Amino acid sequence: MDGIFRMLGLTAGVAALVAGCQTPSPHTISRIDDVRTILLGMALFVLGTRVEIRRLLRIGARPLALGLTSWALIAAVAYAGVRIAWT
Repeated sequence: MDGIFRMLGLTAGVAALVAGCQTPSPHTISRIDDVRTILLGMALFVLGTRVEIRRLLRIGARPLALGLTSWALIAAVAYAGVRIAWT
């Protein structure tokens, strides 16, 4: 029961912060976007350094095929979404 009250308190606190905030300036939004891009790049780098090439070579081509298939499916869905949104 204590966890529920913590969650409600956290939700109320976040709602109060959002309600009390002013809209940030375009310069601030641009800086936030820059920080977001840098953090995303850092996260992708860390994920890349955790890949064990020897293990992938031992497993074979299945992980590569799965990754390429997933990438193609995601790219196709994104492309279709853009085409639908811009027509």
